[in-house]
Amino acid sequence: MHAYQNSLIVQASPQEIWAQWVNPATWSSWDPEVVKASSESHLRIGTTGTLTTRDRGDRTFKVLLCDPSSSLMLAFQYNIGVEINIKRSWEKVSDGVRITQEVTLIGPMSALTLRLRRETFRAMTDTALSNLKQQLEGTASLQTAPRPQFT
Repeated sequence: MHAYQNSLIVQASPQEIWAQWVNPATWSSWDPEVVKASSESHLRIGTTGTLTTRDRGDRTFKVLLCDPSSSLMLAFQYNIGVEINIKRSWEKVSDGVRITQEVTLIGPMSALTLRLRRETFRAMTDTALSNLKQQLEGTASLQTAPRPQFT
């Protein structure tokens, strides 16, 4: 189930973007949900690693897609009955490089999770993209994702 997708144009080379995406040690520098990340080896299809998030603790991630010419996709267990897939892709455009992040939920509890956490996924994606853009372009300080309030 598609949860959210957004794109930004960045002034950086595809190689600079790719270097950030395939180095788990850098993820916490631009993705505010990531406390730390590591992998057993260089990222390629089938590689696994550990992702520590602010709210969900340690998770094992697996690389599902790793194509330096276009995209990287990771999967990890989000909660009971829900796997989250995060696909990051890049595309050269006339005014720079478009980077896109897409969040997809898979599993029997994905509809309920999406209903409860849609704004969280939106905020996490938008903030991660914005922070990555700022880091790649060497601009302003990084942001943290706002926490949605549930009433």
